[in-house]
Amino acid sequence: MRSERALNIALSEMYVNGVSTRRVSKIIESMCGTSVSSQMVSNAAKKLDSALNAWRERPLGKIE
Repeated sequence: MRSERALNIALSEMYVNGVSTRRVSKIIESMCGTSVSSQMVSNAAKKLDSALNAWRERPLGKIE
C-alpha cells in the first residue's frame, strides 16, 4: 500500500509537470521493474483530471 501511494504521487507530479505518457511509462518501468503501457498512464491521467476538476469546482465555505 505504501509503495502504491508513492507511485501515485510520483505519477501525479509527473503529469502535473507535463511529462509525456511515454516518458512516464519508462520512468515507472525503471522504478518498479514492470512494464506499463502509455495507454495505462493516459487512463490514470484521466482519473487525475476528474479528481482535479472536482477539487476546483468544490464549494468554498463562507468566509467570516
